Amino acid sequence: MPYDVNRNVNRPLEFKGLTGQYIIILAAGVLVLFVLFFIFKLADANAFVTFGVIGALFAAFLVWLARFSKKYGEHGFDKHLAAKQCPRFILYRKTMKRLLKKQPHLQR
Repeated sequence: MPYDVNRNVNRPLEFKGLTGQYIIILAAGVLVLFVLFFIFKLADANAFVTFGVIGALFAAFLVWLARFSKKYGEHGFDKHLAAKQCPRFILYRKTMKRLLKKQPHLQR
C-alpha cells in the first residue's frame, strides 16, 4: 500500500500572496471593519456613505498589508515589532578610572 507524500509540510500557510501571520492580521482588520460597519448602521448612516467608507478603508488596509508583506517577508512583522522594543543606544556610565581600578572579586 503506497503512501502519499505531503510535500508542503514545512511551508507556511499562504492565501492570495499573504503568508503566515499576515493572514491573522487580515482577519483582525476585517473584524475591525465589520465592527465599524455595525457602528455606522447603528448611527443610521446612509448606505452609500457606509459602503464607500468601509470599502475605501478595506482597500487601503489591503494595500498597506500587501506592501508590508512584500517589504518584510513572512516573519518580518514580528521582527519589525521587536526592533521597536530594542534600545537604540546602550549607555555605560562608569568612568575610565573606575574601569581600570582593580576589582577584588575578579582577582584570584
